[in-house]
Amino acid sequence: MKISAKLRYAVRTLVELGRQPDSVISLSEVERRQHISAKFAKQILQPLENHDLVGSKRGSAGGYFLLKAPADIRLLDVMLALNEIPLLVPCLNDSYACEREKTCGARDVWKDLGDQIEKYFSVTTIQGVIDMEKDGISGPES
Repeated sequence: MKISAKLRYAVRTLVELGRQPDSVISLSEVERRQHISAKFAKQILQPLENHDLVGSKRGSAGGYFLLKAPADIRLLDVMLALNEIPLLVPCLNDSYACEREKTCGARDVWKDLGDQIEKYFSVTTIQGVIDMEKDGISGPES
């Protein structure tokens, strides 16, 4: 399983916006702080805006801002907005990928692992990531 650059940068961008939840941050500021091109930042922010995670403001004082509190934005929400659900093995998405689907014990292992990963992303929020950065913690506590 590999997390895409788009998803990694989306989380970083939302963390950036979440550090100043009542502020509007310009695209050029997002670009500068996250070391990404404005074009890539727009590719990230557009689907987040379409899924009501971020809003935008036009004009000289324009930019992006969170539409929800950082504690209310789950990483799973970000993944769904970007259509970036990591797939462990093809047979979990396409039952015709393998003729052993009904008898393969390994498939059940991959499904269970995928369920655990989804659960992790469903309980981890942008606020949680912000807090981890502040505290120097590497992951959410169980």
